[in-house]
Amino acid sequence: MNPIFYGIVNNCEVIFYEKKKLRQFLIDFEGKEVEVVIRQPTSPRTLQQNKYLFGVCYKMIADETGHTPEEIHEVMKSMFLKDYADFNGQKVVIIKSTTSLNTKQFGEYVDKVKRFAAQELGIVIPDADEVEF
Repeated sequence: MNPIFYGIVNNCEVIFYEKKKLRQFLIDFEGKEVEVVIRQPTSPRTLQQNKYLFGVCYKMIADETGHTPEEIHEVMKSMFLKDYADFNGQKVVIIKSTTSLNTKQFGEYVDKVKRFAAQELGIVIPDADEVEF
């Protein structure tokens, strides 16, 4: 596990917010080659996104299929958040949690759920800005 240090780029230099913690971490790397990754931070999915997913998308699918929104959630995760990992020489299935998704990934997941509802169930789910929830 590697910590993440945040900062801002000013005049093509990175100015770190927590310089003291960064220096403490770097002590173990003295004299060693390192890899540095620079990217814009992402935000975790929002409460509003989650409300829309459960209160609109899953509810409409649940109303059509007779399942609960929680059951729909498990099915959709298994369809769209499935991954595989090697565990002790065996390929195992891992289902990601929606709480681990950032706002962009969560939006992509919701789009897949909506596309599935439209193509497989004939349900047109309105966009978040088209409905009150």
